[in-house]
Amino acid sequence: MDRFGFVAVILLLQFKCLYCVEDCDVHATITRRIENDGFHRDLHSLVEIVVDHADLWINCSVILEEKIPAALYVNPDQLQELQRFKQLSSCAAVMGAVNIELPEAIATEHTVIAYSPLQCTQNLLSAKLSLPVHARYRAPIPGGGHVEGHLNSPRLFLHCLEDTCLRANAQAAANFSCQPCVEFTGKNCSWFSLPYETNSVTMNIRIPVGNSDLRAIVVIVTLTITWTATVYVLSTIFLKHRKGKSIS
Repeated sequence: MDRFGFVAVILLLQFKCLYCVEDCDVHATITRRIENDGFHRDLHSLVEIVVDHADLWINCSVILEEKIPAALYVNPDQLQELQRFKQLSSCAAVMGAVNIELPEAIATEHTVIAYSPLQCTQNLLSAKLSLPVHARYRAPIPGGGHVEGHLNSPRLFLHCLEDTCLRANAQAAANFSCQPCVEFTGKNCSWFSLPYETNSVTMNIRIPVGNSDLRAIVVIVTLTITWTATVYVLSTIFLKHRKGKSIS
């Protein structure tokens, strides 16, 4: 290649890079909502990313990194079951170990990542991600009622086959599996963190709490039922044993 050709290639590459960066404007939003009541909820997140040129965002996927507080937990066994029967709109995994039996007082927060490919419609990239979230047991309080658990906004990470635009808009990068739904422990790729707007920076979840004023009544009723059931079982066994002896 002569000198003129070499210079032409360099200029073409610079022009392509400049074109890409100038047309890399992106606006991301996450719309969050909680379904169901009581101790068992479903968390739904709709990720929408508006871009100037969809052809510059090729084969993109999204990860939401959720920090689950001590008042809540995500059951890893339930996630595997739901994914096996294709009952989740996305795939997810708990990072590290989580003890679902612990009460809130001695539990710690844990991290969950939810993953989904982004669907492209004209200049809109979108994905729906869901997680089953459960409230931990909390010690009863006078009067009972409800307390609020707080779930903060997740971190949004993207990975695209062509990441020039992504790098131009990213705030930071992290390593996750390239295809989490296929290989959570496989090859890692760089996922770029994007800023976004949301309808709820902090989600408040009302958690039922027992009434400590009813402690005496609960103890009396529980003991009464337990002793009644025990006497019934023992009397049934005794009568059957006695009847067997009389027949023999």
